[in-house]
Amino acid sequence: MVYDVCMKKLFKWQKECLKTWSDNGYRGIVDVTTGAGKTVLALAAISMLERDGTHEEIRYKVVVPKVFLAHQWQKAILDELGVTRDQIGFYYGARKDKPDKKFMIYVINSARYSIARHILADYGYGYSVFMIADECHHYGSRENFRIFDFLPLIAGKPLKFYSLGLSATPETPAGNENLTCVIGPEIYRYSVADAHASDVICDFAVFNVRLEFTEEEKAEYDDYTERLTRLYAQIIKLLPGIEKIPGEFFFAELREAVADGSEASDIAEAYLILVQKRTELIHSASARRQCVRALTKALRNDARIIIFGERIEAADCIYDDLRGLFPGQVGKYHSLMSSQEKKNALHRYHNSEMRILVSCRALDEGLNIPETDVGIVVSSTQTDRQRLQRLGRILRRKSSGHTAKLYYFYLGDSNEYREFLNPTRGSIDKIKAYDISFDAGADAFSFPEFKSLRQTSLEKITTDNADDRIMRELRKNIDKGMINGDFLMSEDSCMEKIKSAAVAEERNYYIAMLSLIRAADA
Repeated sequence: MVYDVCMKKLFKWQKECLKTWSDNGYRGIVDVTTGAGKTVLALAAISMLERDGTHEEIRYKVVVPKVFLAHQWQKAILDELGVTRDQIGFYYGARKDKPDKKFMIYVINSARYSIARHILADYGYGYSVFMIADECHHYGSRENFRIFDFLPLIAGKPLKFYSLGLSATPETPAGNENLTCVIGPEIYRYSVADAHASDVICDFAVFNVRLEFTEEEKAEYDDYTERLTRLYAQIIKLLPGIEKIPGEFFFAELREAVADGSEASDIAEAYLILVQKRTELIHSASARRQCVRALTKALRNDARIIIFGERIEAADCIYDDLRGLFPGQVGKYHSLMSSQEKKNALHRYHNSEMRILVSCRALDEGLNIPETDVGIVVSSTQTDRQRLQRLGRILRRKSSGHTAKLYYFYLGDSNEYREFLNPTRGSIDKIKAYDISFDAGADAFSFPEFKSLRQTSLEKITTDNADDRIMRELRKNIDKGMINGDFLMSEDSCMEKIKSAAVAEERNYYIAMLSLIRAADA
């Protein structure tokens, strides 16, 4: 059977990538931003192998890091390749189908102990194998790398091994020699900026939202920082040259110092403990929870929102806050929930039975939800990989045509990263990014970057002899439009909104947006 993914509907980048992949012997790693169509690329690769005229029988193995991704792959295979359900098997947890299906989908925790044996059995029956390693940056660790244990045993055999590694971050395994040896080298890279410029992903904007500590939190943070400074001075004396080691490698050196019991071990351990405590303080700052409440109330009441955090306890608190504000509209998803609870939450969100989903790291990778308008990053690690994965949850093209928005919270008077995306990496300097401040005391947002724009809009209405009631309404709508990002729409789109408004309140809102848009263009 030839599975047909129509080449006409592929993006230009997908066609280029497939050509490069085939020229490289049907092997390689692809680094493509989330939302640009990596899954369709892999399914087109299956079609390419089936059509290439070799007449060999091929078994397809898909490896994913999480269970919900396995089911997304099943749906994609069913929809795009037109196979029947009985041709697809799963291998994870309690669901372990007999591994004799044409398509087998494995979750890595089970794959590491089984897939190599299954592949050797396939070769024994005369099949070639095509392995698709989704989110392949996970598979370079010592344990996960066991999925490739079959390779030395098939060396020199006439049957073939095809491979495609998929990743969506700038920290791909291209530099991991183990992975590139088994999957192949990095053969194609397609960044957020590339996808945005080619209209492959939706238009979007990032809002960096500055928060502040309470006085008590700030005093505690300053105390941690002062103690860390003193310990650092001792560390660089005991471990000469460590000050030149960047980022995560610096902390790896400290962990090694703790493990080897050297003279520096006690100081290194104390430093690592204090860093962890200070990080916990940053992630748990009270302004984060308050800002989530204020922001979700300010956003449009039809916005579909994913909220990202780092701590399950904080996610549970935010969930409790929001379900009180928006009864029946809020769900949560994290690793302490049962499999059925998580499945139900994703199902309800995907089918629009709820419009707000509160999550932790469990949703950083792979979730395919085309109609998400807004992402709110309440707290985050400092890795570009996580930032881009979270951004990817809102980047898929939308039938609504709305600009997607991502709000990134950070503590202004701390060492927390000030920008969601670093414009010096990944050629993303053309992406729209705006600054917002949140005053927890006033429970209100301000827009330093738009102060003059806001004033220009207000002055224009004032010169037209507007009364106090109109001015109050205008100020309210301008501030609402700032936080919702509706000032980013085109003048023509705004005029259409004004003409089609069903009620005066809606019409007045878009009139305010029109004043902002025209002030920005003046």
